Amino acid sequence: MAQVRDFKPYSVAELPVAGIDVDGLYFVKGAGDVRFTMFVRNLSNSDWITLGTTDRVDTVNGLTGVVVLSLSLDGSGKLSITGNGATIDLDARYRKKSDQIPWAEVSGKPTTVSGYGITDAVRNAGDEGVAGVKTFSSSPVVPNASSGNQAVAKGQVDTAVAGLQTQINTLGATVSDQMKVPLDIDCSGNPNYPPSIKGDGWRVTVAGKVGGAGGVDVGIGALIVCKVNSPGGTQAAVGGSFYIVHADHDQATETVLGIIKVATLAQASAGADDTTAVTPKKLQSKIDAERATSNTRYVRTDIDSQGLDPTAKQNARTNINAADNSAVVHISGSETISGTKQFSSPVYVPTATEGTADGTAATTQFVQTAAVGVKTKWTRDW
Repeated sequence: MAQVRDFKPYSVAELPVAGIDVDGLYFVKGAGDVRFTMFVRNLSNSDWITLGTTDRVDTVNGLTGVVVLSLSLDGSGKLSITGNGATIDLDARYRKKSDQIPWAEVSGKPTTVSGYGITDAVRNAGDEGVAGVKTFSSSPVVPNASSGNQAVAKGQVDTAVAGLQTQINTLGATVSDQMKVPLDIDCSGNPNYPPSIKGDGWRVTVAGKVGGAGGVDVGIGALIVCKVNSPGGTQAAVGGSFYIVHADHDQATETVLGIIKVATLAQASAGADDTTAVTPKKLQSKIDAERATSNTRYVRTDIDSQGLDPTAKQNARTNINAADNSAVVHISGSETISGTKQFSSPVYVPTATEGTADGTAATTQFVQTAAVGVKTKWTRDW
């Protein structure tokens, strides 16, 4: 500790009222006292300041040289005096509570935190663990992070954010021309086409027209898609910038494009429905059924007379099975035809002659000649 004042010791029975040494350290012990009380003079107002008590001061008087006092100010310690001389150096002096010892006047100050006995502070160098939440009144400055558990400098964050924004912009430019998830649109009031960019889409939730009163009829579920960027408007103004995928197609006919379903086997066999389509498989089933049950509908001709090549002839012979061949009338040969056959056109037969077997068809000329002969004979006989 610092030396701040030199004192001279005095051992007296009572404090003096005159001839007072302002640099004196007075040890007062009255007739009834068992201990010495220490006093010094206040330089500012001449008051006496009590320093405490001590048991012995008998070695103070008569000392020569420099005497060093180590003084405890809590009133419970002893005053230890060593050295020679009439001047006493105190390691401390008593001050009023409002006084403070200037920091610059204190010698032997520690140079480390631990030197002050502080164990809960963070040093400015070295690795240490810090527990608890630390709130900084100013932003701390940190180096660029090099691992995942380090604090990140603002510059690193700014660079990362800028890079992310660049990627977002690139992605946005990539998908801007693509079709997006369609929004709902109510067409009951015949709205205009909405302002759109390429790829925007709308799904009709209430039927009506789109593109104004003169627009296109759309039903529930129809999809409206923008082909090129458009400010929106009527069918006449911007209709070409959109295309519509209708969800309620009409029934297909010979003149109307639309939806047609596949016929069932029963419909294909009945041949009465005109709103369904027949597949090759069902068509073949119909043909096979007709061959097996209605062979008399077919009139076969000699395949050799049709100018077919050998392969085609062989295929024809193979396809005309024995059942078909026996159930049709051929163009040559003697055959018996059963049942009544009604011809819609005249039937030409060879000319019959006298003596032709009964049951043979006769030509009209043969009948007329026979009739004339009968008439002539009857007239002659008459």
